[in-house]
Amino acid sequence: MPDKNEKWVICLGAGKSQVSLIKNAQLLGYRVLAIDRNPKAPGFDFANESMIESTHNSDNIIEKIKGIELCGLLARSTGGALFTAASIVKEYKIPGVSYDLANIATSKSALHKFSLDNNIRVPYGVKVSSVEEFNDNEFTDQIIVKPDFTIVGKKSITKVRSSNKHEVNNAIELALLSSGNEFVEIEDFIEGYDCSYLSWIENGVSSILLTWDELIGFDENFNLFQFGVSMPSISLTIKQSKKIEKIIHDFAKLFPDVRTLLSFSFRVDTKGIPWLIEVHADMTGDLILDKLAPVATDCDFLLEITKLFIDGGSIVDFNLKNFSTLKPAALLYKNKLDNNINDLVLTGCDIFSLHNKINSLIDNFILEQKQLLDLKEKL
Repeated sequence: MPDKNEKWVICLGAGKSQVSLIKNAQLLGYRVLAIDRNPKAPGFDFANESMIESTHNSDNIIEKIKGIELCGLLARSTGGALFTAASIVKEYKIPGVSYDLANIATSKSALHKFSLDNNIRVPYGVKVSSVEEFNDNEFTDQIIVKPDFTIVGKKSITKVRSSNKHEVNNAIELALLSSGNEFVEIEDFIEGYDCSYLSWIENGVSSILLTWDELIGFDENFNLFQFGVSMPSISLTIKQSKKIEKIIHDFAKLFPDVRTLLSFSFRVDTKGIPWLIEVHADMTGDLILDKLAPVATDCDFLLEITKLFIDGGSIVDFNLKNFSTLKPAALLYKNKLDNNINDLVLTGCDIFSLHNKINSLIDNFILEQKQLLDLKEKL
C-alpha cells in the first residue's frame, strides 16, 4: 500500500488512455496509485503502486487509501467510475467532479431535466425503457436514439425516422444494450453541426481552453460514427461562439464550489442557435488532448491539464499564452475514412482550407463506398 509519508496522486483507471496521465503526474514530482480491476492493465507497468479494484467500488477504495496525503485525482473515465471520483473528491476536498456533475455527465435524461430546470436550450427528448413507451406523434420526422447512461462514448447512437416503427424498434433495442441504466434517450434530430468547448470550471467561473468540431456521419444502418475532430471549432470563425460561451458561463455559475474540467457538446442548427446535447467530465477521449491539441497548440496540452488537478492547481497558472497562436488542425481516425492510413493529423493555413481537405477525403470515401456497393450488387 502507498507510503503515507509521500505525496500521492490517484489515477482512477489504468487502461491505455491513462498511461499518459500517470507519466505526467510523475513528471510533476508525485507518486501515482493506479486503480483498475484488470490485473493486466497497462498503466500498472508505470504506476508507483497498483490497486486491483473496480473503479465503481468507491467505499472499498476510500477505505484502502485512508491516511495517505492525496494531492490530486485523475479520472479519465465515465459511467460508474465518475461517481467514485466524486466520492473521493468530496472526501479529500481536491479538484474534480461533484456527484451532481457526474450524474448529468452520464445520464442524458438527467442532463435534459437539469437543462430545462435552468433554462438551457436542449433538443426535445424523452426517456424510455422499452419500444412500447415510444410515441412517434411527439417528435419531428427524424430522431436520435441513444443510451441514456453512457458507458462507451458515441456507441449505439442511431438516427431514424420517427414514423418507421421497425427502424425505431431496432434503434431502441440497440441503445438499451449499451445503456448502463436500462433506459434510452430519444431526441428530435436537429440539422446542423456538432462542436465542443473544453472549459475549466472554478468558483462559478468558466475559462474556455479549447474548441473543436466533431466530424460525424451515419452509416447505411443509420448508426452514428465519428471519423475525426478538427480544431478550432468553425463556430469561432462564423461568429457563433458568443452564444455558446454564454451558455457555458451560465452553467458554471450553478456550480460555485466545483473545480473541474468539463467539455460541452452542442448541436448548432442552421440558424446558428446552439443546443446543448452532452456534458463530459472524463478529460475527453478521442485522442483530442493527446494527439490533436499538441499539433494545434505546439504545447503538451495534457500536461497543462494535469497540473490543474493536482495540489489545488488554478487556472491562473494555466499556460494560456502558448495557445494564442493556435493553428487549425484535424485528426482523422484510422479505419474510418481509409483502411490504409493510421490516425492522420491534417493542418491548414486557416480553418476553411482545412475543412476543404477534410471534405475532399470524405467525398472520396463516399465514392469508394458507393463503388463497393455497386460491385457487390453485380456479383
